[in-house]
Amino acid sequence: MRRLVLFRGAVLWVDFASWRQQMLLLNSAALTGAQRGQLRSVMQAQGRSGQ
Repeated sequence: MRRLVLFRGAVLWVDFASWRQQMLLLNSAALTGAQRGQLRSVMQAQGRSGQ
């Protein structure tokens, strides 16, 4: 996956600014999704231990 991203970055060097912006947006979206999943699992674990 990383190689593909790096390869795309090299190919689209002219559009690097916009490409980098897109990657940052995708990364931030993925991070928020992962954080939501973590929060969800933590809440479930707390609920189970509470019961």
